[in-house]
Amino acid sequence: MKQNAIEITNSIPLSNSSVLQCIDEMVEDVEKQLIAHLQVKQFALQLDQSTLRDNEALLLAYVRFNNEGPEEEMLFARCLMTDKKEPNIKKLVKKHQSQGSH
Repeated sequence: MKQNAIEITNSIPLSNSSVLQCIDEMVEDVEKQLIAHLQVKQFALQLDQSTLRDNEALLLAYVRFNNEGPEEEMLFARCLMTDKKEPNIKKLVKKHQSQGSH
């Protein structure tokens, strides 16, 4: 007796940790692909600051590059733990660069 793909897939129990691990692996793969593009292409970096409900500051970094047409991708989003002055923001960007893509 043959089962269809949906029945087989639905019969496989997935724990939260299994799903989380798959998501983490996909995120890491997407980050690696983006970094690979940026290593061989010219790009523009845009930094934006946003404030969340609890007055928590967030630094958002976007990159724009040409890949068979213009593209924009989010590079990272990080909480600003210190003040929002330019030297501290530059330190955060450099820290992200030195950590690879994590």
